[in-house]
Amino acid sequence: MRFDQLLRNSALLADLPDDLINRMAAEASILQLGVGQPFQRAGQLPPGAALLVEGRLRRLQVRPGEPPTSLGLVGPGSWLGWTSLWRGEPELGLVASQPCALLVLPAALAVRLLQQEPLLRQAVAGRPSLEELASLMEVWWQAQGLRPERPQARLEQLLGEALLLGPNDQLPPGHLVLYSGPRQPAGLLPGDRLQSDSEGWRGAVNQLPPRVVAIPEAALNAQLPQEGSSALVPLTNRAPMLPVDPLELGFVDTRPLGSGARSTTNPSADRVEQAFLCIQQLCQARQVVLSNEQLMRNLRDVEARLGALRLPQVGLQLEALGFDTRPLRARAWELARLEPPAVLDFDGQFVLLLLAGRGSGVLIGDPRRGPVRLSLAELEKRCPEGLDVLVVREGRAGRDVVEKAGLGWFLSAFSRYPGMLTMVVFSGLVYQLLDMVLPLSVMLVIDVVVARNNPTLLAPILFVLVTATLVNAVIGGVRALVTADLSDRVDVRLGSSVVEHLLRLPLPYFESRQVGAILYNVNQLYSIRRFVVDQVLGVGLDLVLGLVVLVVLFFISPTITYLTLAVVPVMIGLNLIGSPLISRNLKTSNRYMASANSYLVELLSGMRTVKSQNFEVEARWRWLDRYRRYTNARYQLTRLSTLLNQAGKTVGNLTDVVLMGVAVVMILANDLSIGALFAIRILSSRLVSSMVRLGGLWQGIQELQISLAAISEVMESMPEAGPEDQQQQPLPPLRGDLRFEQVSFRYGTRTPYLLDGLDLSVKAGQFVGIVGLSGSGKSTLVQLIDRLYLPQQGKVFLDGMDVGKVQLASLRTQVGYVPQDGLLFEGTVLENLCLNSPDADMEAVVAAANVAAAHEFICALPNGYATRLGERGAGVSGGQRQRLCLARMVLQNPTLLILDEATSALDAETERQVFARLRQRFQGTTVLFITHRLTTLGEADRILFMDRGQIIEDGRHDDLMRLAGSYATLYYQQVGIPFDSNQGSQA
Repeated sequence: MRFDQLLRNSALLADLPDDLINRMAAEASILQLGVGQPFQRAGQLPPGAALLVEGRLRRLQVRPGEPPTSLGLVGPGSWLGWTSLWRGEPELGLVASQPCALLVLPAALAVRLLQQEPLLRQAVAGRPSLEELASLMEVWWQAQGLRPERPQARLEQLLGEALLLGPNDQLPPGHLVLYSGPRQPAGLLPGDRLQSDSEGWRGAVNQLPPRVVAIPEAALNAQLPQEGSSALVPLTNRAPMLPVDPLELGFVDTRPLGSGARSTTNPSADRVEQAFLCIQQLCQARQVVLSNEQLMRNLRDVEARLGALRLPQVGLQLEALGFDTRPLRARAWELARLEPPAVLDFDGQFVLLLLAGRGSGVLIGDPRRGPVRLSLAELEKRCPEGLDVLVVREGRAGRDVVEKAGLGWFLSAFSRYPGMLTMVVFSGLVYQLLDMVLPLSVMLVIDVVVARNNPTLLAPILFVLVTATLVNAVIGGVRALVTADLSDRVDVRLGSSVVEHLLRLPLPYFESRQVGAILYNVNQLYSIRRFVVDQVLGVGLDLVLGLVVLVVLFFISPTITYLTLAVVPVMIGLNLIGSPLISRNLKTSNRYMASANSYLVELLSGMRTVKSQNFEVEARWRWLDRYRRYTNARYQLTRLSTLLNQAGKTVGNLTDVVLMGVAVVMILANDLSIGALFAIRILSSRLVSSMVRLGGLWQGIQELQISLAAISEVMESMPEAGPEDQQQQPLPPLRGDLRFEQVSFRYGTRTPYLLDGLDLSVKAGQFVGIVGLSGSGKSTLVQLIDRLYLPQQGKVFLDGMDVGKVQLASLRTQVGYVPQDGLLFEGTVLENLCLNSPDADMEAVVAAANVAAAHEFICALPNGYATRLGERGAGVSGGQRQRLCLARMVLQNPTLLILDEATSALDAETERQVFARLRQRFQGTTVLFITHRLTTLGEADRILFMDRGQIIEDGRHDDLMRLAGSYATLYYQQVGIPFDSNQGSQA
């Protein structure tokens, strides 16, 4: 749609004349914003007046010393910036929450039109904007010492009743009248209250009439706090920030914090408060909204539970807010190479925010003292053994929607390192230019030194040649090192982003795909990086070299240049012919490769089954069948690629022959020197080689498209907890009340329901056994509690809260789930036990192991808790593996336990022992215990017998035995006693 049509279709400008619309359209432009990019930064005027054509922007109110507050979204069709430009005052920050397209009128044009066009002023003066009202009410609320808890709702309510007055209007009685702008020379400021006798506000400023907003006092009084009300809370600054600017935080997309950002430090801050301030500063820089009270409560809870707050717990809080973090141990000299920001545990005393790294030192933000610059020598002296570092990246905090993994997303990772990228490109250009010295030197030696018998020029020419060669060697080495460093940084950043997103995908994503196929998709990340670094940059430099060579050839001989250019259409034709063929063969080859790799991963994962069932030979045959399909497809691709490459090389060689012949003819005709012949030979061969490599780029582009499609399959899949999860209410500490309400679930759209309209209530503190035949829905039932699966119908409630409407992390932190096939990882026994409690002390670990009856066998291992286990827990038996998984769950200290056949590999005596210890340890905690051994449930508070997705029997053990139903029948079958269900007694 044309710009004039977009402007004319907007409600604000619908009544303006066509000539004015056309004037606007002539100077308008489209502004594209990615997720997290600002249109208007808090504390700054907008770049112009803008019509939001596509996407959504989030209104953010930034207060000194606090994170931004969201005031809702702006949708397509809305105009932005008019009132801010009219008033000459900054308003709310406007940040893209989705990819946005805006039609922008430059600020100078917008102000000029407001000054010159009464109809436009009349349209903009129809009513105050929410952004304008928010800035005025913030001044009024601060003057009253109050703040609304739900500012968006209250502003929207006031906006519906507010009036916009002009210079000729009388101030209405019973209204709060606030001057909006522009600022008057007499000192009248936006937010000042006007009385009936106020003067000096009606005059025009900057050729614009004043804007005055009147709000009914009745509406304001309705918002004042009543007795016992919390609609407005006292205004306090509970969140002092580090006195730093976000530009120093290392984010590419920085935003100013405003003049109030440089607040005072807190000299008495303890470690929890220091961590709080660092997290808050990071959220401020990325405009992430957080609850100060919730964050401080979380940090205090961690400190109380573990006895001390450490960096891993700070990292978990940042991860919950959407950042990517990575804890590591670093020496002082390594800090200078870190990309800020990072949180430091400095000398075991403070939690600090690393603001900037320099070659000679680092700048840190100390919550007690403010910014401090330390030299590396001083840092090394204070921390000779190094210090703990938590590297922080914006992660999903920098995006509000599922990220599209296109080439732009990948190239943006390179743009974060402009210095290194510039060095790679610049050194490549210099390298290519210095490479031109050889052919030109050969030409000079032959034509000047030899032909004219002038040996005095030989030494200078050789000196230049040797110097260029040495410099080229140094530049080539430096370029290789910088390229490797840049590639590593991009690999780490993008690899972390992909794996972070992969781990947030829901369980059905992994169950519906082969492991090998997922690994193949993820590994395409490195194929893309190799293409960009090795081919795109290389071919780009080849193009530059080609242009330089053409210029040099043209000065030597225009005829030779024209002959060289005649090769270009031939090369383009070869690529156009081969491109679709290569693309089709690549897709086939990659599909077969993923199939072969997936089957091999399955074999390696199930090697115990392969060997015990004695089908190694058949397994090898099946893998060979898949692999031969891949090799055949790869051979077809190689044959086609070879044909195209050889055709290109043949064309290049024939070009050399033609050029040589033409050059010799020109020499005989005295139109070309012998030295020029040698120069042309060298230059033309390099030019043709560049063209051949450019032809090879086509195959790389085909592979790139396939690789981007593979990585997009991961990155564009919806995570189980999207951006809206951060806006959900965190689950408070659980009592343990559980309720299923008309829950239905099935794994596919065509499979039968495993749960069908199930209703169930469990009281807090009950120990509930769940039994039934295989396929009755027991495991499915409990996996709905912590949202491993989502029900198609119905809801699950914990303590009366819908589990689908709480923060996922807060839910799974309090639910301890141990499946039948619990997994142990390669590492020591201690590392496996502390997997989700990395800072647990040894006393707590031993206590958890005792509860799971694991301490005795752990001590009997060769190195006790330091014994290393193999992949998937190799080195311990199945029963020992289950007890270690139980101990890990006990160490987590959940408030609701789910044991899904978690003791199936234990003998009866050990299972009874574990059962008794768990009951004692988690007395008063809700426990759901799925088992096939009914003899362990004699003391359970309640037993549920399931069949075909329904609970058909419910009661204590004695009650169900007297009922003489399915439970009693299965019980007597297990103990080996015949049972007559008609008589309800032993036969």
